[in-house]
Amino acid sequence: RTQREKYEELRATGLTPSISINHGPTISFYYADPDKNNVEFYIDRLTLEESFEFMETEVFKKNYMGVEFDPDVLLQKMHDGASDEELIFYDETARPNLEEMSIRHTRLMNLK
Repeated sequence: RTQREKYEELRATGLTPSISINHGPTISFYYADPDKNNVEFYIDRLTLEESFEFMETEVFKKNYMGVEFDPDVLLQKMHDGASDEELIFYDETARPNLEEMSIRHTRLMNLK
């Protein structure tokens, strides 16, 4: 089963990610249930070696969290036949609100 199929299956039951982030090395979908159980589904964008290299870049140092995205937009791009490069594109120019995103991610993961 592909990530797309799993996302569509979960969405059909009413389960959608609480937050979806392209971290650079991975693309992550974070789910939470009413009992505060959490699950992360992720896709590797880079090899382990490439991930370590990415974490040494200025891009990562300026934005350690990554870029949020709308999973429905990603799904539509998949259905429209977008290439893998288009689907896993990491926008190095994005300037997300890292503090707000970190707070939401921390709350989701019950770390605070």
